[in-house]
Amino acid sequence: MNPNHLIELDGLHVSPSILNAFEHVDGAKFLFHQDGSRVIQSTNPRFMAEMLECLQVQKGQRVLEIGTGSGFNAALISNLIGPEGTLHTVEVDPSVAKRAKAKLDSSGIRNVKVICGDGFYGYHQSIPYDRIIAAAKPPFLPQPWIDQLGIGGILVTPLDLEALGDAYVVAFNKVSEHSLVSLSLMKGNFMRMAPSVEQLVLKSGKPNGVQTDFDIDRLQIRARRNPNRKNTWTDQASFDAWDFEYIGL
Repeated sequence: MNPNHLIELDGLHVSPSILNAFEHVDGAKFLFHQDGSRVIQSTNPRFMAEMLECLQVQKGQRVLEIGTGSGFNAALISNLIGPEGTLHTVEVDPSVAKRAKAKLDSSGIRNVKVICGDGFYGYHQSIPYDRIIAAAKPPFLPQPWIDQLGIGGILVTPLDLEALGDAYVVAFNKVSEHSLVSLSLMKGNFMRMAPSVEQLVLKSGKPNGVQTDFDIDRLQIRARRNPNRKNTWTDQASFDAWDFEYIGL
């Protein structure tokens, strides 16, 4: 019996490997508390499946996840990368990280390591990664993620794109240490990242730009590192900014 009978994926155009992962991972175990209430720190499973499709995960890959949440997405990625792959998942909230780790451990999942910390900085000890996926929205492209991603790797992250007037999930291919090219783009909003659990706000917010009409399937975003412009994450951390060029807008 499919343990995810409550998760509806009909009509989604995703690869068989993703459908297979949803078939074999017990979503209810991760997504619901013992009293039947829903775990709020979790992405909608349908959108989760679409993001995993954008990530193009392969067997044996090294993956970094930012925002462990319920642990369900980590369990799905574990299935997709197989026992020869590794996933490091970073969660800022200690209680959320502890619950997710317990669920993963009790499911017999051994290729996932849960780290409690500020996901903005990624997890440098296991670089380079083949894939990075974020389930929390950074205020700008985090330089540590790009540094930790191997050339040719894929980063999937939500971003506020003021030029488009909305929040989107973008899949970027790392072309070089100084340039990224988008592979896909879809509307999607997430809660904002925070450097500590005390600063978490369980709401997403949207950019202030004016919404623009465009063909989402034809639009490409090219991102280039700009060492002459800086972004600040905390009072102590400053990083090179990334300039976006919109092709087809």
